[in-house]
Amino acid sequence: MQKLKTIFFQSNFREEGRLVVCPKCGNNVQARKMLRLTNQNTITCQVCSSKLRVKNKNVRSVIGGAEGGIGAGLMTVLLLDWDMTGNLVYIGLFVALFAVIFLSSWWLDNKYIKLELDNSVPKRKKDLGVYVLGVVVTIGGLFVYLVSIFLYELSLFTLLIPAAIMIVGIWLISRSLG
Repeated sequence: MQKLKTIFFQSNFREEGRLVVCPKCGNNVQARKMLRLTNQNTITCQVCSSKLRVKNKNVRSVIGGAEGGIGAGLMTVLLLDWDMTGNLVYIGLFVALFAVIFLSSWWLDNKYIKLELDNSVPKRKKDLGVYVLGVVVTIGGLFVYLVSIFLYELSLFTLLIPAAIMIVGIWLISRSLG
């Protein structure tokens, strides 16, 4: 047992297993900062104050897509089972699965994401007019959805039109925010 402790603590395990590091100063980036980092934004190194962005965006996308797909599928099954049986065990499993998916995604991000210095040109200013238009279109899509529920039978057609309107509104909002 003593030999295992010596190997673990005196080896380069921590050096090899380092999490996300700043490419400028070489210090570890705080793991909680990785929660706010996406493929589109930047974080600031707490030591050298340099702006950092994701270097390997495809890896980040694969992690998010795989975790999201697996999580959504399993959570849907658990919620359907709970709805059919009323057994609260399924809600407990749902919460536990949510925590496992969240923590494993965060750990994979911290383990495999690499950062680079952000030397990009500052983004354009936010367009308030397009943002307001996006909000209005999204609310309009929600209104059309509610009206179609009350006036017509639920069908694929009555759900697709309001969903398409809301998607256009959300797209406009995202375009206005850069």
